[in-house]
Amino acid sequence: MDSSSEIVGASIIEAGASGDLYQLKAIRNKFADEWEFRKICDQYSDFSTGWNVLHHAVGIGHFDVCKFLIKTVGVHIDAVTYKRDTPLAAAAKRGHVKIVEFLVKHGAEISIPNIEGFTALHYAAQNGNMELVDFLVKEGALIEADSADGSPLQIAVSHGNVETVKALLSHGAKPNFCCAVVDTPLICAVKSGSFECMRLLLEANANPNDYYAGLSTLASAVEECNTEFLKYLLKAKADPNSSNKDIFKPIEVAAMVQNRAAVEILFPVTERLAHYPN
Repeated sequence: MDSSSEIVGASIIEAGASGDLYQLKAIRNKFADEWEFRKICDQYSDFSTGWNVLHHAVGIGHFDVCKFLIKTVGVHIDAVTYKRDTPLAAAAKRGHVKIVEFLVKHGAEISIPNIEGFTALHYAAQNGNMELVDFLVKEGALIEADSADGSPLQIAVSHGNVETVKALLSHGAKPNFCCAVVDTPLICAVKSGSFECMRLLLEANANPNDYYAGLSTLASAVEECNTEFLKYLLKAKADPNSSNKDIFKPIEVAAMVQNRAAVEILFPVTERLAHYPN
């Protein structure tokens, strides 16, 4: 891109970032060739982020600028930043429902992941935006999409977003599905301190005896020193005697973290430990 185009590109970015539709139209009117204006809109981006004018417009939630860029100028609707976030993802991250709906209606791909695997649905789940979650799932968003922070369900549970968890489960999210680098949904609930999320997962038939990185859900509750969770998990048939080699039983974990209340709860339901005969 030559220097004159870079100057125009910077002006376009500035107009988009400030929501100045009048200025944006004035710049466009200086072009005899609309294709050249569209090309600069698509190709010119911030050096530090890779955001182009459409990303900036959706970022501030300026619907009229977005509408102008897509319907009149015809910019590329799925342009990506350096982190590979699309305008749709940027709009979802900031909770701009009207813009998300507009982008999807005009052909935006709904589940393009960024370099960390985040899609628009991940951002909506993270923010607890029920309206966006419902809309995106109904429009075909991948409900079990993987990311560095897990599936949308794992993310919603980790943030204690109860209503979002309820919505995702109602739309068919699997309560036992987990990405390998993240805790199971149940352990996410324990670590986030969300009793209601844990209850919802168990009611949706989440397995209370799943393991992650050597810790059962019971052991995680013990580590978090949460007796309410521990008691509820036992009622849900979590097995205090379930273990395999190199994995401590929950009562052993309770002793190691000096959680006496958990030891007292687990002692009556835990089998005698062969390696502690006395």
